[in-house]
Amino acid sequence: MLDVVKFWRFYRHPVQRWAYEIRDVLNQLPVGDATIVDAPCGDGVIAYWLIKEGVGKRYELYDLSKRLTDRAEQMVEWPKAKNFELRVEARDIHDIPLEGRADDIWLLINSIFLLPDIDRMMERMRSRAKTIVAIFPIVTSKNYQRFIAQSPEMNTNEMGKDEIVAFFDKHGYQLDQMRDINCISLNTFKSKYAKMAGSYLLNPIEPIVPKEPCYWMGVFSRNETENL
Repeated sequence: MLDVVKFWRFYRHPVQRWAYEIRDVLNQLPVGDATIVDAPCGDGVIAYWLIKEGVGKRYELYDLSKRLTDRAEQMVEWPKAKNFELRVEARDIHDIPLEGRADDIWLLINSIFLLPDIDRMMERMRSRAKTIVAIFPIVTSKNYQRFIAQSPEMNTNEMGKDEIVAFFDKHGYQLDQMRDINCISLNTFKSKYAKMAGSYLLNPIEPIVPKEPCYWMGVFSRNETENL
């Protein structure tokens, strides 16, 4: 029987699915010595899975919530991964360090709809992030529509796929690839605890549980013909 706390921490749906999708994409890229910047990182579970899978050697994790970055720092299985550098700090997304390389990789996971001043954020990160791997809700999906019905004021920057691609293009990033991510529609449940229980109970039979395209992932590269 799975430990409920450990399960929700590391195996919750759809975050583990996102991590595996990101892993597959990063394994196709020349990561080399680039730093993988996860911001906002939440509790760090995406980086946890990537490091556990041996993807990349340098990580920086930033989130506005110190409670979440404290949890990221305390991941019990970080020491099992070898030969990697990890920096975790509580910082505003608009104030993360830019002293990294100009070919770093930025993970922008399921957050752009709710972040403030996203134009300034993109312009600032452009000097550092050569590649952006991002996950967005599919706004026409039933899963997203249920979420908005439950939390109508959560997202202030809602965009469809074409609008997102145009937004990134405006800030000097071209779309290299995109893919839909099929997930269990847990927003059928209203309470966090009901979602937790549903994710926990459905996990053993996850391969056969009906899914729908709830999210999509875009891989964007900086247009190097423009001046940084």
